[in-house]
Amino acid sequence: MMLYSEGTPPEPALQAVPLRGIGLAHMTADDPDLALPFLARALKILEHAPHEREGVSNLQAATMRDLADVYTALRREPQRARELRRRAAELESAP
Repeated sequence: MMLYSEGTPPEPALQAVPLRGIGLAHMTADDPDLALPFLARALKILEHAPHEREGVSNLQAATMRDLADVYTALRREPQRARELRRRAAELESAP
């Protein structure tokens, strides 16, 4: 079993997981400025990834909420933060 690979994950959604993790780590360290690019990139990947695998939609919704939290912490783009939260709720309620 290989624990580390220099290649990119075969599924686009898997590329978003470490980016989201880094963003969340920066939020935990109370540094939303550093969290912003990681969470924004993770969301962009998830928005373009196929949602065939179970959990990808939930991951996208969680990333949307995380990014909304960043905008709120930075006191920037309140309308974008509301829109992200609304879209996350819609995604979670979809069958």
